[in-house]
Amino acid sequence: MLKLPIETSEGSVRVTAGTSVIEFVPAQGEGRPFYHFAFTIPENKLGDAMAWLEPRCPILNIRDTKEKIIDFKSWNAQSFYYNDPEGNILEFIVHHDLANGVSEPFDPQHVLWESEIGLVVPDVPAAEKAIEESLGLRYYKDHSPIFAPVGDVRGLLIVVKKDRVWLPTLDVHADVFPTEVELSGDRLGHAELKYLPYTVSSRT
Repeated sequence: MLKLPIETSEGSVRVTAGTSVIEFVPAQGEGRPFYHFAFTIPENKLGDAMAWLEPRCPILNIRDTKEKIIDFKSWNAQSFYYNDPEGNILEFIVHHDLANGVSEPFDPQHVLWESEIGLVVPDVPAAEKAIEESLGLRYYKDHSPIFAPVGDVRGLLIVVKKDRVWLPTLDVHADVFPTEVELSGDRLGHAELKYLPYTVSSRT
């Protein structure tokens, strides 16, 4: 769908998204896991990216409106959402603070990196505290007891309360599914999120 490089090995699938690698492995047990993650693209290519993607998959409306692009004014960012064939909620996002515009027409090489991954927790403030103490990462601009973007403009852990409805939907509730995240940062560390199937670590 996104025409990103893919490798398969022993049932797992590795997708290279710019400088990031995403690996999917078969789910254990019942249920069908789904995730939210976002890709950063050049800050002047959101419209081009939508025009490129729309023939390949539907762009999701923002909740009960006909709008497809959402403005995150306090972030100086804009984005749109879509689903992959497995039901994951994907997002293309531009951060104008990065000033990384390009002149070429949009194509898959302009997927720069995976910049968000959702972490669903029963207690958002407790998870924020654990991540800050272990990895030195603090919330990025807006946060609340049910939503906290943790990190910086280049990469965010989207920490949300279980059962919160994911943007841009009206009825897709956030749930807990096994997730491993390895970050590149200024500090070596490992965050323990008690009783949750998550591994969050940072390498320098």
